[in-house]
Amino acid sequence: MRPMRTLGDLAVEGNIRTAVSLRGGTREDVRPILAQMVSGNYFSMLGAAAATGRALGAPYERPGTTGVPVVLSYRFWTRAFANSRTLLGSTLIIQGRPFVIVGIMPQSFFGTRIDESADVWLPLSAQPLLSNKSLTDPDPDRHFAILARLRNGVTLPQAQQEFAGVYRTIHHRDEPTDTGAQGSLLPIAESSFALRDPFRHALTLLLWGLAALLLMMCANIGGLLLARTARRERDTAVRIAAGSAAQCGCCHVGGGPGLVLELFQKRPFL
Repeated sequence: MRPMRTLGDLAVEGNIRTAVSLRGGTREDVRPILAQMVSGNYFSMLGAAAATGRALGAPYERPGTTGVPVVLSYRFWTRAFANSRTLLGSTLIIQGRPFVIVGIMPQSFFGTRIDESADVWLPLSAQPLLSNKSLTDPDPDRHFAILARLRNGVTLPQAQQEFAGVYRTIHHRDEPTDTGAQGSLLPIAESSFALRDPFRHALTLLLWGLAALLLMMCANIGGLLLARTARRERDTAVRIAAGSAAQCGCCHVGGGPGLVLELFQKRPFL
């Protein structure tokens, strides 16, 4: 893509479903993983730094680089290597090819997609090692996403207008008969979650259902508290009434001997 006035840094990412070989003693464990090939400025554009070691950089993009590096995600590092601190510089076998582990990303970093986070990140120079097709092959075996930053003071509609013109020019050059193709720019928050659109209405209904359930629970708890308060008031009234009756009974008993004494005092005079 040619430089655009509205867009600044550009980065590339592409997913690869592959396998990694892990050795445990004399046993070799082959596990499926999600690898992601990225351009050299991918991590710097996202403002991400490795928690241990280093992230990928522009020098690793050059084809034919010996010792192609790989960066591990925190989740994969924990699951496959039990947080080993001596892992940097060792070899990781991906699809039968050796890669050098140069860094481990922090636990908070998951890339640009929250529905399928990559296990490892590879430079674009890894393409010849993992595929028989080059990155410029007209019939590629994988697709890449382009990430971009808006220049200062540029709005998304302005960038969209310029990008649409660039996309039409490039697409018309490759497919002259297809005149209906359109390109669009999307914020990462809207494009990075592939399950957002299919489940948006279901998740909305679920949210409202949870809110209704919460209101019902609050109403039930409020009713229980009111019933408890009413029962306490009734118990208190009964106790007060019982206490008054006991005091009256004591008065009557106290007056009894006086009456009897008075009767005994009056009988000798009869």
